[in-house]
Amino acid sequence: MLVPVVHPSGRHPVSDERDLIAVGRSTLYELMAAGVLKYIKLGRCRRIRRADLESYVASLAPMPH
Repeated sequence: MLVPVVHPSGRHPVSDERDLIAVGRSTLYELMAAGVLKYIKLGRCRRIRRADLESYVASLAPMPH
C-alpha cells in the first residue's frame, strides 16, 4: 500500500504521482502532452493536483481478470 506525501499546496511533483499510479516517467509526460492528464507548470516544474490524478484513474476502464 502506498502512502502519499501530502503537500500543503495540493500539487505534487511528477515523480510522486508517477510512483502512485505505477507508470514510467515517459508515460506520465506523454499523458500530460496529449492533454489526457492535467497539470500546472510552475517555472520549469510540472505539478499534478491530486484531484486531477484521481479523475484520470477513475476514467480508466478496469481490466478483466
